[in-house]
Amino acid sequence: MHLTWRGHSCFEVETAGKTFLIDPFLEASDASPRGLEPDVVLVTHGHGDHVGSAAEFDSPVVAIPEIAHRLSELGCRTVDMNIGGTVSFGEAMVHMTMAFHSSSMEGYEVYGGMPAGYVIEGDCSVYHAGDTSLFRDMVTIGDMLEPDVALLPIGDHYTMGPRSAAVAAEWLGVEVAIPMHFDTFPAIEQSADDFVSMLPGDVDGAVLKPGETFERGV
Repeated sequence: MHLTWRGHSCFEVETAGKTFLIDPFLEASDASPRGLEPDVVLVTHGHGDHVGSAAEFDSPVVAIPEIAHRLSELGCRTVDMNIGGTVSFGEAMVHMTMAFHSSSMEGYEVYGGMPAGYVIEGDCSVYHAGDTSLFRDMVTIGDMLEPDVALLPIGDHYTMGPRSAAVAAEWLGVEVAIPMHFDTFPAIEQSADDFVSMLPGDVDGAVLKPGETFERGV
């Protein structure tokens, strides 16, 4: 499995022969939609810094029904699913999980349904938490879906901060935690190193720069 951070909450995940692009807000890095060729785009919720450039790809966009419906009106190929559901793409499985946040589109005028996270199960399993607070059912996500790697927001203010994210990593039972959704805007400036220092001893922290890739074998 290869995980490339494209800035903010955007990750390119290559696993089980498929490439998934999650929350394609590419303004946070030097990436361009023209330079990326994902097989599938995943959107966690309707805010502009997560939907991002989703409508610019020819790939199917996976999202909760309210967002999928709106994107289909804009000409996207969409796959709508809901929290607790699973969709397969070849040998990779995508599970939609809950998240605790808000969700709307186009300047808060269009309802975006419930926010969500994803577990992509392929060569290894990776959990993208989306924008969320800490919630106790992360224990259940860890017990049932058994992610190996967690992509966790640490920016605080709009999501959980470093301390809560470190607890999330423990509850999920992952081996590696990678911070996201920090330092993009002044309100979410945080130290990724502080987050890593708070992780329990059995969880490794991997801090990436935009464009850097984390690799994990089976």
